[in-house]
This record gives sequence, structure tokens and C-alpha cells, in this order.
Amino acid sequence: MDMKDYAARELSCRGTLENSKNTSGKYHFETVAALNRLGDIIKYSGRRAEFLAEKLNYYTPVIFSEAVLHPEIAVELNQLSMEYRIDGEFAIAEKLLRQALEIETRAYQSDHPKLPHRMNNLTAILLLQGKLKEAEKLNHSAWALKIGRHDITSERILYIRIILCLLTGKLPNHPIGQLKTLFKTGMPDAPCNIMRIWNFYDSLSFFRSKISEEKYHFLLAVIDAHNNRNPIEAIGNCFPLWSNQPEVPLDEPWEE
Repeated sequence: MDMKDYAARELSCRGTLENSKNTSGKYHFETVAALNRLGDIIKYSGRRAEFLAEKLNYYTPVIFSEAVLHPEIAVELNQLSMEYRIDGEFAIAEKLLRQALEIETRAYQSDHPKLPHRMNNLTAILLLQGKLKEAEKLNHSAWALKIGRHDITSERILYIRIILCLLTGKLPNHPIGQLKTLFKTGMPDAPCNIMRIWNFYDSLSFFRSKISEEKYHFLLAVIDAHNNRNPIEAIGNCFPLWSNQPEVPLDEPWEE
């Protein structure tokens, strides 16, 4: 598609967006879908920075709003936060995720799977900013919501717990043991359209300078196993950190 085609499609998408805002409201799901189509046109025409700025400007009123909004808005804020996380704009990503969590906390019961999922994403952003104490507290809270109803998010919470331990000088034996227990159960559920592939590699590279190469490659192997369900034995064959740790029951409390 040449630039003239992009320009024509962008003009059409902007018209659709304005019509939807006027008829359905700025944050109606049909309007959000129109915004996403416009965003794709801008992004794939080579104007990614403009794409991010336009979407951030669109959702800025939401960040400071206490209104009850459709949970789909939280998903959109989460996706936008991931774009800013990839760019290293962690403070913006944190604001977006905090509001996403606020929207879902108002919309859902406390046992809804999206809440610990969103909390874990926010925990990762806090880690990237070095806010370790706040990250650890949120990590505990997310895990508490998973007790007795484990799924794919449980593995990711434990993975973040392992990183926390490595960054704070604590032994990661306990979360590794619990992750081994989860891995043994096979393919976990991914409720509420939570993506099975966890796009965390960009963040993992950020921690590389803060831990040993062996531990970095261990974390890389674990996330590969999580995403691709690689044979778990491959981790143990290469990393004593995994092979030397026995399984730990999932209901065994974390060490303080």
C-alpha cells in the first residue's frame, strides 16, 4: 500500500471515528474499535510515535477519571501501556496500568481472573522502575487472588516473584518449586481471553545487567517453557537452580 492509500484510509477512519463518538460516545466499544483501526493505519504507515501520542491523548481523560467505564477500556489501556513499556516509558505505562486496574476493580468481583492478571502486569512495570517494595506487596496480593483457582496467570505471578527474589538477594527456591508444581499439571487455562503468549522478553532484557548471565538465561528458558510449553526437563538439564529445587505445594505460604 502506498502513502496515498494510507492517507485515504486514514481520512475515512477519522470520519468513522468522529461519527461513532457523536452517536455512541467517546468510550463506547464501537468507538474504541474505530480508534484502533485508525491507530493501525497510522502505525503501519511508519508513524508509530504519532500513533502512541494520539492514543495517549485520547485516553488521558480516562487516566484521571473515577467514572465507571466498560472493562474493554482497561484492555485498551493495558495494550497501550505495553507499547510504552517497550519504548522504556515506564512512568506512562504505570499510569495507564493503574487506571486499567481501577476500571476493572470497579467492574468485577474480587475473584475475577482479570484482576490478578492486571496486577501482575503492573508489578512488572514497578520492577522495571526499581520500585521493589511496592512491587513485592502487589505481587503478594496478586498471588493471594489465585489461591485455589490457578491458571496461566499463576505461572506469570511466580515468574515475577522469582525475578523479585533475584533482584533483592533472596533465594528464589520457593517460587521455583511452586512453578515446577504448576508446570507439572500441563497446559493451564487462559480465562477471559488472556493471551497465552506472554510478551515479556523486552522487559527481561532490561534485567540482564542486574543479574548474572546464568540467571538471565535461566529466566529466558523458563519464559520459553511457559510460552511454548517446551519440555521442562530441558530447563533442569541446563540449570541446577531448577533441577535442585523440589516441587512446592501451591498452598504453602510464601516466605516474608
